Amino acid sequence: MHKFKQIKQYTLVIRTFLFGIGISLPCGVLADTPSLTVQVERNRLDIAKNAASTKANSEALLELSRITDDIYKLGDHGPAGGLVFYVSAGGLHGLEVATHGASGAAKWGCSGDTVNGINVNGVYNKSIYTGESNTEAMLKSECSPAAKNTSNYSLGGYSDWFVPSLGELDLIFRNLVAKGHGTFSEDSYWSSSEYDENESWIVHFGVTNDHTPGSKSHILKSIVLDVLAIRYF
Repeated sequence: MHKFKQIKQYTLVIRTFLFGIGISLPCGVLADTPSLTVQVERNRLDIAKNAASTKANSEALLELSRITDDIYKLGDHGPAGGLVFYVSAGGLHGLEVATHGASGAAKWGCSGDTVNGINVNGVYNKSIYTGESNTEAMLKSECSPAAKNTSNYSLGGYSDWFVPSLGELDLIFRNLVAKGHGTFSEDSYWSSSEYDENESWIVHFGVTNDHTPGSKSHILKSIVLDVLAIRYF
């Protein structure tokens, strides 16, 4: 009788231990040693696989977090600290504008001079992603304070700023100003797009001379107007 109680106690201890590692044995029956060893090894391998999977998931989450940090939306601060007004490639790339009077006010250039590369054979370069090439052409003319001031501007460790094209300047108004992003003055701003040899395009950010906010017009290059600086990222 004493031995029977002792066996039941041992069985209970073993059952408790096996339950803790996830092995179930028939009630009151001890599994043979080889089968128990195989099951324990299987459990050990499962635990190792789960640990590896957890590590892989953690690394994937870290990578996703890194990528997410580099995704920009309209109105976000860009890599240089400007405001993002255009995005591409799902927010990984786009355009940002400096909002603190980057270039101040300046003349566009000299009236009577057509800048080579901006207004040639009817090509006015008003679309997105043409502001940089426009500004380079303005600089070559050696008669554009607006382009010179902008190209000398630096913010956030970046010095690759330029005067926006008409299309880019229009996006700044529609995607930022009209939606309340940033603190832009309600003035008229130069674009880097020519209208002809005497005039260039501008965008009105406020009500000026009967022009409504967001409207476009062209005026003499020799007039002093505000200039914004933008960059690609």
